[in-house]
Amino acid sequence: MKRGSHAAIRALLAAAAGFALAAYVSLAAGQGATVTPRKGDDFRAVYADTQDVAEGKAVAQGSCAACHGLLGQSSIPGIPHIAGQRAAYFYLELNAYKAGKRSNEAMTRAVKFLSDQALVQVSAYYASLEPARPAPLRGAVSRQSPSTGTTFSARLSRRFSTR
Repeated sequence: MKRGSHAAIRALLAAAAGFALAAYVSLAAGQGATVTPRKGDDFRAVYADTQDVAEGKAVAQGSCAACHGLLGQSSIPGIPHIAGQRAAYFYLELNAYKAGKRSNEAMTRAVKFLSDQALVQVSAYYASLEPARPAPLRGAVSRQSPSTGTTFSARLSRRFSTR
């Protein structure tokens, strides 16, 4: 291609990007800044505010912490970590336990008397937490260099460290 055609292509791309940006800004300006969920909306936990999260922590203390931990990281074998679980998914699952669509006696007892708003709040609370780190694999071997006795990550770290 000739030098002049590159300039024409660049100008055309710049104009297209400008039009796209202008269209996006005009569409975004027409939308409201907040979303107000309707009653019965399964995604209400996604829209929860900081007060809902704080009230969800209180619900978690009374109904969930004994098994799942207040920080959502269970120390009991067979009890899942729930910290960082997506709010909408968690809310739907809690509703399934409450409605008897999922069967686990302990979970059904835990959510049976909670209001729908409490389920939204506890879902938002656990979603706001940092997920648990995965446990190290059993029998995982640190790969050390036979010649230096150091791990690959240690050698890499030294190589790229600033001195």
